[in-house]
Amino acid sequence: MQSDQSQGHETVTRSAPDPSIAPGAPAEAPHSDPQVALAALPRHTAYLVAFQAACLNVCVGLAAYPVVVSALGGTDALAPGSDTPSATAVVLSLLLGSSTQAGGTWWLVRSEIEAPGSTATSSGGLLATVGCRLSARSAAQGVALAAVAAAAVAATCVAVAALGPGDPSAGGVTETLGDALKGAAVGAADTDAGGSSMGMESSGASQGSLAEMRAAQALSLLLSEALLGPAAEELVFRGLLLGPQLRVLSASAEAWEGWADQVPWRAAAGPVVQQAALFALYHLSAAEWPMQFALGLVLGAGYVASRGNLAVSWIAHGVYNAAALALTLRSAL
Repeated sequence: MQSDQSQGHETVTRSAPDPSIAPGAPAEAPHSDPQVALAALPRHTAYLVAFQAACLNVCVGLAAYPVVVSALGGTDALAPGSDTPSATAVVLSLLLGSSTQAGGTWWLVRSEIEAPGSTATSSGGLLATVGCRLSARSAAQGVALAAVAAAAVAATCVAVAALGPGDPSAGGVTETLGDALKGAAVGAADTDAGGSSMGMESSGASQGSLAEMRAAQALSLLLSEALLGPAAEELVFRGLLLGPQLRVLSASAEAWEGWADQVPWRAAAGPVVQQAALFALYHLSAAEWPMQFALGLVLGAGYVASRGNLAVSWIAHGVYNAAALALTLRSAL
């Protein structure tokens, strides 16, 4: 009986002994599960890392376009015959900014987890460390959550339009990108018109180079807006800001499996709303704040419902951005 009590004491974080574990096997050490590493960070540490990452991302986002303009020499930074930023400059600045943001954010988190004396140790890979559990189920949940997010953002756009005049996307990245792509299309059309007067061969070559340019731009935008950007933002707002608040509400923070079942939705509503508000403010575009807030609400609720699986909100964010990007490209080109 004494040995049974001792074994039960060693596995205090589990509600019942796991029948798959052989009797006498060594007990699992706290936080040895790689999915618990990010959850083990103290709240003040997680908030500090989130603040550092947000400051880094904002500074990088603001500096990316001037850096690209300087690298292009200034003339290629504007669309032909206008003061609108060229598609090349916008695409390169988005790609530079998102890749730096994603790399910097994940480096900050990894450095904190691996810091000497940190309780958030992990033997798994980076994705598992931050609670990103990829599977067919999480992919399906992410796509479904993206559809809910699209509906929520569309409803918010309708409400904003009904309350006051103006374009809800005015002044935002979407409008800037659309104007840049339209300017590039007009410039390409003018080039084609000039080329056709010199012969069909030059016009065909121009069409081929234009198609290649558009394909490269589309792939770069997809990488930036559907993968790298969401990776940085989900880690900051859902992983570092929302996750630790939910762990405090949970009855057993170390029992990762099922922790969300122990978080009352009423109590979780406050943290979800808080991170959504910060998510909206982070985008620095007042015209887009209501839509970004609605998106943050849906992604936060999905993070809670998926038991803290960052893969679900990441996939949902990426799919949503990809769909918005597709609509922008279709209207601009």
